[in-house]
Amino acid sequence: MANETGVVALDSDGRIRDAGWTVGVPQTIDWIAGHAGRQAMLFIDAPLVVFSVDGQRLCVKQVGQRYGKWKVSANSTNLSSHRLARRRRRSLRKASCASVRRSNGT
Repeated sequence: MANETGVVALDSDGRIRDAGWTVGVPQTIDWIAGHAGRQAMLFIDAPLVVFSVDGQRLCVKQVGQRYGKWKVSANSTNLSSHRLARRRRRSLRKASCASVRRSNGT
């Protein structure tokens, strides 16, 4: 089952234009495509480099301990994790770029 992801669209002055939640990568890509202008910057909270073979990093554990009561937590990722899907991330990144280009007519 996919996790909820917080999404926020800011204008060029940093003011919030829209905020909400999406579930899963396809819904998140659709949300981005609907809010991205001709120029957009996207931030993704995801591990880019993972060295731990198994278990949970201390920083991930502490995020959950400190912010879990507000339903804010980090997904644990290690080299044994099913969440570590380099090929899937790469293909989704290509798909999201194509989706944003299509929505902008570029």
